[in-house]
Amino acid sequence: MTDATPYTTANNPFGELVFYGWAGSFYASKTRSYLRKAKVPFREIAMGHPHYATVVQPVIERPVVPVIQTVDGVIVQDSNDIADYITAHNLAGRNLVPATPVQQITAHILDFMFSEMLPRFALFTRWSHYHTQEHFVRDTFGASILGFGAHADSASRKFVADTVRDSAINILTSFGIEQSTHQLIEQQYRDFLDLLSAHFQVYPYLFGFAESVADCALNGSLYPHLARDPYPGMIMRERAPQVLRYAERMCQQDFDMPEYVDAQPGRFVEGDGLPETLKATVRFMANEYLPELKAAFAVFEDWASQQERAPGTPLLPVKVARSVGRTEFKVRGINMRCIAQTNTFWSLQRVHDAFDSLTQSDQETVRNACQSMGASEILDLRPAHRLARHQYAEVWAGPTVKPT
Repeated sequence: MTDATPYTTANNPFGELVFYGWAGSFYASKTRSYLRKAKVPFREIAMGHPHYATVVQPVIERPVVPVIQTVDGVIVQDSNDIADYITAHNLAGRNLVPATPVQQITAHILDFMFSEMLPRFALFTRWSHYHTQEHFVRDTFGASILGFGAHADSASRKFVADTVRDSAINILTSFGIEQSTHQLIEQQYRDFLDLLSAHFQVYPYLFGFAESVADCALNGSLYPHLARDPYPGMIMRERAPQVLRYAERMCQQDFDMPEYVDAQPGRFVEGDGLPETLKATVRFMANEYLPELKAAFAVFEDWASQQERAPGTPLLPVKVARSVGRTEFKVRGINMRCIAQTNTFWSLQRVHDAFDSLTQSDQETVRNACQSMGASEILDLRPAHRLARHQYAEVWAGPTVKPT
């Protein structure tokens, strides 16, 4: 059994909320966008800073971002956990979750699907095309981890960048990226760009004229990988310039939408509606991701049934571990193989919790909307045992209580 404290508190010498990230990270970009758009004052520091190495990393027990450390020294890791902490402690100046039921649950579903599926696009375009963008990627990793300045050591930066490269390339197959799936992923990326481009020709954000948690998750892939990296960025510039403009917009603290002459800044689409272009994006994500999610769900449930599952104990023995087995599924008739990760089902549980908090009438409305977009299965893929986050890892929280 773990202790009752979900987070560790350590010395924060900066006197303000600190965000540890770096420019090339998917989940750091998601959190950076969230902090900016939610109006949370913060100071960003790269993970190469000595305070991260000597204070933060020993606490979270692995060299990952994003991480925040509050003014009071509380350390929180994981993009979703950070958003939940910010909300629970009233640190945000603006709520990024729509208030109306269909928009609210759709935002949560997209937040989840973007966070789970789009890393494949990001990893594929960066590492499967490394030979076309080697200098840029090396510079991104070396600068973010070791930094520049008078003390800078270019040889050390190159060594770190190459070490990260070798590690990343070695895990590509865990995300379904292998020679037999390259053409599929490339076409998925281009189709995705086309859908987003159609939407952003009408609206500056996914739900209209205001940012949501789904926008932050989308920018997790767009800014650090698909827009900045030379190879996917070239495709985006030529095929979908409005998507590039959106990625720029999501890096600003203000709404940044002067080209939308009829904009109503700060307002979601009226009447709990969803633009047809957004529905098409949800439908695409559901079609492309649900086969993987259902396969991972089956693997996770089989694995969980063989565990002791004492409440409060970690799912896996070491925090760096994520996989509980391998999955196999088909997308567009192509065989894919991936790992099933524990964090996926804790994140999915957050969608279920939001849905369960609605009235029965609103739940029926949401379910009908999701059904029309092919996404209703997400509401029903519920593991038999709940998960929680405790001391920077997923832990067992007890049997799932079915909503009445």
